[in-house]
Amino acid sequence: MNLGAILHLNGKLQEAEANYLRALELKPDDIITQSNLRKLWNIMERQGLKASRE
Repeated sequence: MNLGAILHLNGKLQEAEANYLRALELKPDDIITQSNLRKLWNIMERQGLKASRE
């Protein structure tokens, strides 16, 4: 989750998404990771990037 957050803050959105999704595989109920992923998806949508939504 922390790696995802760092990538997210540095604009590496698709890499951040992959790390958030991996973090959720390991800890599916992590509310912070879920929230960060939703925020990331909103940014990706605004930028016209394709997200790997479930």
